[in-house]
Amino acid sequence: MERLKLLVTLMIGLQVLATAYVWTQGATSLADETKFATFLGVDLLAFAAVAYVYGRRRLGEPTSRTWLLLGTLTMAALIMSTLVL
Repeated sequence: MERLKLLVTLMIGLQVLATAYVWTQGATSLADETKFATFLGVDLLAFAAVAYVYGRRRLGEPTSRTWLLLGTLTMAALIMSTLVL
């Protein structure tokens, strides 16, 4: 239960950071547009994870660790890919 609250808090924090980054960046070159799209994808994945956890908790069903781990790893891969670009 506490881990789930921590995960949701971290996801919301990641959403805030990704949105702030996207908002402050200007899309003047192809590399900037790629970073914009990547961080927008991270933001949407974090929103989907929070919505998934909320929906499952509201229905009283357990959350799947596999889906949360897969989403988190995808977000980490997207963030790491921006370091390469």
